[in-house]
Amino acid sequence: MSQIPTIDPNEEVIVKDSDGSWKVFTNGQMVSMSGNAPVKKSAPSTVSVSVRRPLPVMPSSNGRTMVADVMPPRPTVVGPVQELRMSVDDYMRSGATPAERVAKILTKIKELEREDYSKRLEGISAWKTSDVYSLYILLGQESVLSSSGIEDSIQKHKSENKPYLSVEDFQAITDLNNKLRT
Repeated sequence: MSQIPTIDPNEEVIVKDSDGSWKVFTNGQMVSMSGNAPVKKSAPSTVSVSVRRPLPVMPSSNGRTMVADVMPPRPTVVGPVQELRMSVDDYMRSGATPAERVAKILTKIKELEREDYSKRLEGISAWKTSDVYSLYILLGQESVLSSSGIEDSIQKHKSENKPYLSVEDFQAITDLNNKLRT
């Protein structure tokens, strides 16, 4: 079985545009051939293309050369339940303030509840398996075990360059969990 090669961002990539013309991208810039001299243009904002690069040639035992094809990544379908299994970065990007971030989570869970109560329970379960919730639990456990406040646990994570939540985020998640219990 052959291995699928990966594309290096600094590598030259050949792209077939939606109008059937071939373009060459090098270092993120589209290089179009005009005569013999390459002309740099900015990359199009939306292009319906199939990405190809010169395919690696692999020797075979029967003397014929084999070419390995580049496969595009499969898109993943994400629903409201899967959105609740968010990373800490996704959580931080979801709103400007801790109140906004928690409100979005609560809104998603309420939307699931409107669909079906069992969906609400799936959503809460997904939230409790998220990286954010796990970090929330970890920070709380560390503060209890060390007999110090949550601020000290957060500061320790921050100084060790580990993921952390702000005190406001920690309190907002505590309030969210209280609302989810009712």
